[in-house]
Amino acid sequence: MELIKLEVKGLFGLLNYDIPLNNSDFTILTGPNGYGKTILLRVIRSILKNELEMFKTLKFESFTLLTDIAEIEIIKDFSKNNNESVYLKLSRDGTVHEESIAFPAEKIISAGKNKVTITTPKFSDNIFLKFLNENNDSLKVKTVNNENCYSQVLSDFFVKPEVTFIKAQRLENRESHNAVIDDYAGKLITLMEEANVESAKISQRLDTTFPSRLFDMIGNSQAPSSASIKDRLIGIQNKRKEYIKFGLIQSEEDNLPVTYGNFINGNEYLNVLKLYIDDGIEKLAPFESLYSKINLFSNLLKEKTLAFKKVVFSREEGFGFESNSGDDIGRNSLSSGEQNQVVMLFDLIFNSENYSVILIDEPEISLHVAWQKEFLNSLKKIQKINESSKYIIATHSTYVIDNKWELTYDLFEATKGIVK
Repeated sequence: MELIKLEVKGLFGLLNYDIPLNNSDFTILTGPNGYGKTILLRVIRSILKNELEMFKTLKFESFTLLTDIAEIEIIKDFSKNNNESVYLKLSRDGTVHEESIAFPAEKIISAGKNKVTITTPKFSDNIFLKFLNENNDSLKVKTVNNENCYSQVLSDFFVKPEVTFIKAQRLENRESHNAVIDDYAGKLITLMEEANVESAKISQRLDTTFPSRLFDMIGNSQAPSSASIKDRLIGIQNKRKEYIKFGLIQSEEDNLPVTYGNFINGNEYLNVLKLYIDDGIEKLAPFESLYSKINLFSNLLKEKTLAFKKVVFSREEGFGFESNSGDDIGRNSLSSGEQNQVVMLFDLIFNSENYSVILIDEPEISLHVAWQKEFLNSLKKIQKINESSKYIIATHSTYVIDNKWELTYDLFEATKGIVK
């Protein structure tokens, strides 16, 4: 799916934008505080993920997101009895589908001082939140859907892309009491374990069928050359060493041989080794994508981020840090700037799906100028690994832009400075 443009009318009651999104894989929103950079990222995320709660309280007239699949318009209507209603209109293949968005209801009831009796409509799958005022004499009951407020029209007629939103408050963790950097190290442990489980399943299948497949090969194929076997042995051994370095493989046991004698010229041995190498490559396949991501993560941290230290990997710790002299450095001992960069890179590399839309809010926070200037280059390297389709960045920093002004949309210029 391709994003084409975002049209904005009446944001905060006065801001209008027409933002092209298809000029490049990278779009940079820039402008002063108060012009809606972060809000625009949240709007795109809310529409694409079909989580529409934010539109209830936001002041606006309309947002229109145009894609190559459909045009999606969110409209706030003020005309009905002075109440604000929000509508969604989806246009696709010449057909228009419209829907009124139903937001969670609120109800105020009176309450006695010692005993409260609450009567509520029978909503299904709702949570009832109760609030007493400071005098303890009235009660506000808010019904909140277990699922996010969403549009049935969007669910029926629009295929949601994967969306990753990297917030400005990257070190804030609302999902657990752990530091974000510790949770991410734990996620890497899980990814390593999953790859090992998959490799073990492949190993069991291949080892069980090895004899029968070998006999079939000997009877039905020509033996490979000795030179090609030697080259492939060296290649798979080098790959194993790389995987061991990052903790993906814990030891060198069961390594293929690295020395060769005259035996390698015998056809029967060449066939055995060919099948053994083929199986070895298949057993390593579950680690390939994860290895590419860990290797990029390591290289990007090594290039600019870490001062006097390096990142290390293991199946027990996920990732950690050591001083250049080999002393252990706790993840939470990193500076806030280093933690911000580690967390943001982890999000971009490990938490972003292929062909997804990546929204990044103020990547410059807590980052040194040298790191900011490398940011777009880092994104391009990450894009090759994850094949992400679109990056939209909100920033104040000219260093992040790095003279790539053709990628920017200036919100101040677009409004001619109407905000005083």
